[in-house]
Amino acid sequence: REGFFMRTGQPCGNRKLVLGVVFLTVSNLLTKVCGLFLKVPLTNALGDTGMAYFNLAYAVYKWFYMISTAGLPVAAAVLTARYAAGTSGNERAAVLRRVRNVTLGAFFMLGLGGGFCMYFGAPLFAALQKVPDGARSIAAIAPALFCICIASAFRGWYQGLECQLPTAIAQVAEAGGKMVCGLYFAAY
Repeated sequence: REGFFMRTGQPCGNRKLVLGVVFLTVSNLLTKVCGLFLKVPLTNALGDTGMAYFNLAYAVYKWFYMISTAGLPVAAAVLTARYAAGTSGNERAAVLRRVRNVTLGAFFMLGLGGGFCMYFGAPLFAALQKVPDGARSIAAIAPALFCICIASAFRGWYQGLECQLPTAIAQVAEAGGKMVCGLYFAAY
């Protein structure tokens, strides 16, 4: 219990904990609703062939997504929390700024590298799945990987500061952006 509720030697207020849970629960519900409003119209707009290309690209994207974000936002949150607890005043602000910048730089490079690998490797990934015509759909989704990596850096940062609202907003914005862009490009 102490490790979960105690961060800086002071108890994390129940109100702050409950608000964080509420924010994340509401954002997860809104994310699921956005997913529902994406999948059904997308399937109708693209048909079987279009959905095959979408699923091909999304399978490659999820693989890169897991590599670039699994565990890393948690590590960023732990580092942020550790340095936030171990310092105070101006020193705390400077140390936290450095942790944020290093984390953001690492996620920037990871997202850039993964995005380039996914974009330029799209023909290879499509050929490996025996769908060479799917390369363009894989390349089209590659920039999203970069954006997700940057968002993950900030999510980890704010979670380390015990602030869940930015994470909740980012989740809803991500799902809403995917829904709007997905439907726009499907119509295109």
